[in-house]
Amino acid sequence: MFQRVYPSQGIGYEVTCAAAGTVCRNPPTALKLNGQRITSQYCQFHACRQVEGGRACPNAKLPRAVVCSQHIRCQAVDNGTRCNLDVKDGNSALYRYCMPLHLCTLPGCEAQRTWHNGQDLAFCHEHRCEYDDCRNHKDTGPFCKDHTCDDTHCIAFAQGVDPEDPQRFCERHRHCQKPQCRRLCHVRDNGQPSPFCGAHYCEAPDCEAEREGGSHCRDHACAEQGCLEGQESPGSGYCKKHTCKTRNCRLRRLGKDYCPYHECVYGGCEAEAMEGGFLFKGQHTSYVKTATTIDEAVVDEQNEAHDSVNTIFARSVTVKTQRLLRSNSALVTSVLCQNVTDPGKLQSTDLPRAMLTDSFATDTAVDKLAATTRLRRDQAGA
Repeated sequence: MFQRVYPSQGIGYEVTCAAAGTVCRNPPTALKLNGQRITSQYCQFHACRQVEGGRACPNAKLPRAVVCSQHIRCQAVDNGTRCNLDVKDGNSALYRYCMPLHLCTLPGCEAQRTWHNGQDLAFCHEHRCEYDDCRNHKDTGPFCKDHTCDDTHCIAFAQGVDPEDPQRFCERHRHCQKPQCRRLCHVRDNGQPSPFCGAHYCEAPDCEAEREGGSHCRDHACAEQGCLEGQESPGSGYCKKHTCKTRNCRLRRLGKDYCPYHECVYGGCEAEAMEGGFLFKGQHTSYVKTATTIDEAVVDEQNEAHDSVNTIFARSVTVKTQRLLRSNSALVTSVLCQNVTDPGKLQSTDLPRAMLTDSFATDTAVDKLAATTRLRRDQAGA
């Protein structure tokens, strides 16, 4: 770069300031950096105070400025474009970033603020709360006060909610969500905390509801009145003690082990019915089939038709009624058992029509039951 030189008495030519656009006869100055002297081509009034790569800035500054126009601008680059704003207070010796957009807002910090997901978080990485898009500065730990556990001396994360909410504490110090309960939350075997303490949490896996009376919540407790046990499997409705022992059956037990659909209806027998859904156990099926009347062939044919109708009807009414009217399951079962074992005592009005219409049984099925009942009564009278 061209430098003006002027004659000096007894010395010859002397190098002067190289500032363009003016006639400056001041000698070049030297900048000091870490105890080293770095010579600039400009005088003390025009030399930019920035040093890059061990060399003084090649650009001149205005006499009253600290740095040149290039270094007084914010050093931040957004999407490949450099910011056009000036650094804070125009003092590039202390600051590299502009105050409105890029300088950390914590007083005294000179670092660049953080942006996350296109959002200005106001603080630099060192000073901002580490929770997601939180715009607060750190407290004593890695999170702000709103996201720090309220327990004394604990700096673990806690969800930012109302001050009185149980989740104001970390997982280790979280309090039970039961009103007025100050116990710590129960931690499951898999390490996950429950929203409730050991006295109020539901024991069903991954359930976050409150227990009621027993060890499970309403959705996971046995539907049997007075039973405090949990359901044998989710959605089964009953505990192991009250669920039919037949594989994959979720209906309520009627007698000792089985539901009306799977228990032999022969008087006094509590064994499982035959495979295929017949209402009698194997040995009692043989006994029924060997019973004879005056016209064995005719009676057997009538019995077979009667059993087929009642079997289908018993299954449909019993299963559907258990789902809709669990409290009346014993009544439904007793009426159905009378229909098969002692048809002479059954009246079509013994099973309330309201209960039948509440199930998926149709009026045709009801009429079939009444017809077969009259047929048996007529046979007995004959």
